[in-house]
Amino acid sequence: MQDCAAEMSPGRSDWEDRRLFVRIRVSMFASVAISAAIFVASAVALSLLVAAYDRHGTVTLELERARVLGERVGIEAVRLQRAGSPEHRVIILGRLQGLYARFHGKAETALGDLRAVSHPALIAALDDGPRPVRALLDEIAAQMAVLGAAPATAATRAASRRLRLLTQRELSDRMGALIDIERGRAEQLAGNIRGAGLALGLGALLLLLAQWLWSCRPVLREVEARTEALLEANSRVERSLLFDGLTNLPNRRNLQESLARIAPGAPLGLLHIDLAGFHAINTTLGREAGDQLLRYAAESLGEIAMTADILARTGTDEFVLVTGRRTDPEQLQELAVEIIEQLAQPVEIDGHQVSLEAVIGIAARSAPGEDPEKLLANADIARARAREEGGSVYFSVGMRERLAARRQTAQELLQALVRDEIEPFFQPQIEAASGRITGVEALARWRHPERGVLNPHFFLDIAEQAHLGHRITLVMIRKSLEALAAWRAQGLEVPRVSINFGARELRSPELADILAFDLERVGLAPRDLAIEVLESALIEDETDPILANVAALSRAGHHIDLDDFGTGHAALSYLRHLSVDRLKIDRSFIRDLHLRPELRKMTQAMIHLAKALDISAMAEGIESQNEWRLLIEMGCDDLQGFVIGKPMPAAALPGWIAEHEGRRSAGRLIAAA
Repeated sequence: MQDCAAEMSPGRSDWEDRRLFVRIRVSMFASVAISAAIFVASAVALSLLVAAYDRHGTVTLELERARVLGERVGIEAVRLQRAGSPEHRVIILGRLQGLYARFHGKAETALGDLRAVSHPALIAALDDGPRPVRALLDEIAAQMAVLGAAPATAATRAASRRLRLLTQRELSDRMGALIDIERGRAEQLAGNIRGAGLALGLGALLLLLAQWLWSCRPVLREVEARTEALLEANSRVERSLLFDGLTNLPNRRNLQESLARIAPGAPLGLLHIDLAGFHAINTTLGREAGDQLLRYAAESLGEIAMTADILARTGTDEFVLVTGRRTDPEQLQELAVEIIEQLAQPVEIDGHQVSLEAVIGIAARSAPGEDPEKLLANADIARARAREEGGSVYFSVGMRERLAARRQTAQELLQALVRDEIEPFFQPQIEAASGRITGVEALARWRHPERGVLNPHFFLDIAEQAHLGHRITLVMIRKSLEALAAWRAQGLEVPRVSINFGARELRSPELADILAFDLERVGLAPRDLAIEVLESALIEDETDPILANVAALSRAGHHIDLDDFGTGHAALSYLRHLSVDRLKIDRSFIRDLHLRPELRKMTQAMIHLAKALDISAMAEGIESQNEWRLLIEMGCDDLQGFVIGKPMPAAALPGWIAEHEGRRSAGRLIAAA
């Protein structure tokens, strides 16, 4: 589809279509006009020729009839000469006069038609020769007058003989010659008609051939070319509906159709592969590098897959491998390990050495007839569990129940946001040397209507997966700043409130504006809000937007804490890029600090590092007086933990502060704890 769009822009395509339709209409109009002109011309020419042919035929017929009638006049004249009685003569004479009248009419008509033609051969035949035809007709009329006026005498007998001679010889010969001329002309016209018909037909054929060569054929070729282009584009569209354009692998729709064609009783195993670290690489190196990495992953998976296996790309960084030969749990687990190890091999992308961390959900058909779509869903559930645990996870029924519970929790959490059930609990932070309160950390709690107050580990991961984490962060900012403003209105000295921000919020270009708005709304300054940056949310890359955003927040006056320090994969490197005010040493280094020398050494080293960088060090998760005392001896700046104060609602903090300040003024903080 993209290729088709690239080859043919909408404007150019519309213009070409209009041009093609105009050519088709012009070609059709020209064809109709030429055909009509040929038909009319042919009809007119042939009708004129046929009319002339018919006219000559009519004249020929009239001449033939006149000649026959003239011969009959001669025959009757002979009979009149031989008549024995007056009565017999009267009868023959009457018949003779009737024949003569008919003969004379036919002859005059035929001669008039012949003279109207004005053909030289006819005029010569009429007027030339021993005697003109008109003279013969006049003499015949004179002889008829003699026969009609006188009784049977020598004169009438001579007239009869002369009349027979005229009609049966001289006039018959002259009229025969006229008939021959007319027949010749008629035959010539018939030949002309045939020639004209053939010429018109040949001309029409040539015109149609020219129309085909110069108009129809180019249009048809263009129509054919456009049709082929449309078919090719349609083929590309159909392929784009079934194949992934980046990796050329089948897409989800194609995979579903392929699964539907698998026999119900055939063994089947599915591996849902998720490239867990892809989004971070795509963000830092750019989309083009991400595309190269996805193509590399597709090629690597294609090398591992067997010929009969189905490999499809079903999401941005997700692939599904369907196999019918390796369906035992052990075989599928071995295949998953092979895929994970293959993708973990470093590969160079745009000058960077990167590797992919793959997590895989596995499912297999446990009984004949089990729906492949259900297997696909089971593998997806196992993949979600693998994202939490790492590596590969084989599907079990309990995972489906756990997923249903998580979905139910996500729905309830959405309702909790609507009902305003999310609120911050505050854990005090104090200065190690003096016990003076330095701030409070806001920790999210959910006041569940049935299960009571829930800690973050019950719902924060679910909130992130349900894309509700940002909304919870906004609630925490608003309510924490309102609580701080309320405490100060009561005269309590709480220097600042700390809020944890995840990677998604820290990359948001709107974070600074949101914080500025909420601070101004309650009348607080940026120094009153500490930004806690989880080290696990950072990526060792100077182009990461988090670094720029945190630096901007520091310049605006916010206090920056690097939380869970020591647990990241490159903790020291961030201190070069971030304007950190305080390191928060992770509780994993504090627990049993007084019992484990190696922990004391690592903790002491982190405290020394902070002092060398002229920043504060805070220990979190302090749960015993021994840990408290030891951290004071190590020179730790700030402390936080259950032994100092547990997380509490905003309304309980004034009471805790009063009690803490009383113990502090009496010099018995640790003893009281």
